[in-house]
Amino acid sequence: MCSSDLQSKGTVSIARPGKIRIDYEPPTSLLVVGSGGSMAVYDRDLKQTNYVNIGQTPIGVLVREQIRFSGDVTVTRFERGSTVLRITLASTADADAGRVTLTFDDKPMQLRQWVVFDPQGTETRVSLLDPKLGIPIDNKIFDFRAPDHAPTTGGSN
Repeated sequence: MCSSDLQSKGTVSIARPGKIRIDYEPPTSLLVVGSGGSMAVYDRDLKQTNYVNIGQTPIGVLVREQIRFSGDVTVTRFERGSTVLRITLASTADADAGRVTLTFDDKPMQLRQWVVFDPQGTETRVSLLDPKLGIPIDNKIFDFRAPDHAPTTGGSN
């Protein structure tokens, strides 16, 4: 398993179903925008965009209209602490595609963190600090168009 002490700050916006934007602050150069079934990961330093099907990523469970812990998602671990609940999920069809651990505060029940483990074992931890829930989000922030100079890989834009 890969590990790194690199910490980044940024803004996470989620509009369910199907939309997510993770805008990291410098020095991290990544911008992640998911909408319409695809997710663009743009590296500002490399000026490169990679596209993936958001439903085939561990983070895809977060943008579903309803999060269900059955069917195409399998609960692989469940932990209950005195104030938190942790649920680890993987794709039922492809457990090797990565997994995500969701951490909820117990009272009130609220998502506080998720940890994505990609197929290579790289861990990405997102902690939600001072979340603002139920506020309107301009749908334009979920539109991504690669800069003309940015090479792309993966699916189509």
